[in-house]
Amino acid sequence: MKNVLRFALLIVVIVIGMDVYDKIEWRNIGTEVERIMNEEKFVLENTTEGAKQEESIAKDEPLPELTGVEKWVGQEVDTIKSNLGEPDRIDPSSYGYDWWIYEQSNSAYLQIGVEENRVVTVFFMGDVDAGERYPMGEQASTIFGNEAPQEEIPVKFDAYDYRFQLTKEEQQLKPLVAIHEGLFAQYYFDKFNGSLRAVRIAEPGVLVKQRPYAVSYRGGLLEREELSEEGWQGVQAAMEKQIYAMTNVLRNLSDKKPLGYNDEVANVAFGHSKDMEENNYFSHTSPSEGELSDRLKEGDVLYSYAGENIAARYPDAGAAMIGWLNSKGHREALLNEEFTEIGVGVFRDYYTQNFIKPF
Repeated sequence: MKNVLRFALLIVVIVIGMDVYDKIEWRNIGTEVERIMNEEKFVLENTTEGAKQEESIAKDEPLPELTGVEKWVGQEVDTIKSNLGEPDRIDPSSYGYDWWIYEQSNSAYLQIGVEENRVVTVFFMGDVDAGERYPMGEQASTIFGNEAPQEEIPVKFDAYDYRFQLTKEEQQLKPLVAIHEGLFAQYYFDKFNGSLRAVRIAEPGVLVKQRPYAVSYRGGLLEREELSEEGWQGVQAAMEKQIYAMTNVLRNLSDKKPLGYNDEVANVAFGHSKDMEENNYFSHTSPSEGELSDRLKEGDVLYSYAGENIAARYPDAGAAMIGWLNSKGHREALLNEEFTEIGVGVFRDYYTQNFIKPF
């Protein structure tokens, strides 16, 4: 039997010294990113030095004209229905909004985040006709011209001030751009060919809850609400469907055949994600369940070729997918022509893709 592919992507969150002192004006989260072999560590720490507040976009400036999908943010859901019709399904998220899912085609995927009957965020991938600000498939130089993405982006929400701080790599691969004071766009570029593959448009509250970059803040730090066990089950099942759909979109964009879904393989993938979260490890080798080959055998899965992608600590399915796409080993598994079936398992913020080629 052929060797099982072993690929890994690790994102671990470490919390250091979160005591609060009155003398601290700004507090920093994720101010340092370290790379150790194939690991990425996001370090949280406090600063003991004050910092001047960054100037936000002047409130008396007229808002820029919104001509693409960004104009939907802030609108009530009737606007979405009139433009797109009823969604294919409605998925819960862990951030207080529901995703309206539109699987437009094999190469276009769209999610509309709705909270209290209004749109707060949009995520899309592939060949979506999203407007002139988002020419999907184009290079960053075409999109931004000479205006390079900024290293620091000020954000104001609920009378509190935040300042997202992007590394050089983040400025290149997932820059954050202010459309206006109350609306932002994250651009996700393909690390290996430079093309724009996905975009997230979000109100400040969404970004602050997700914290996709290091952030300094003054005042309170907005947190997402804790979910019940039942709530998490709904979110996990939703993200599994989203990852499956986005996997085939990315394969289509790379001229690869779509993968069929295998429920038995999905059970194996879910078991591994759950095992990693509950036993506090991140590896393709389970201390109790062994290697992928052992877990597939235990799950009565017959295959001639198999592979696995794992990820952790991403804010949602879309972010995890881009993480896999931009990691060489994970990308090879994601786009491997030998694989014909996939199963996806998500538990809390641990993600597993298992790929197989049956006998």
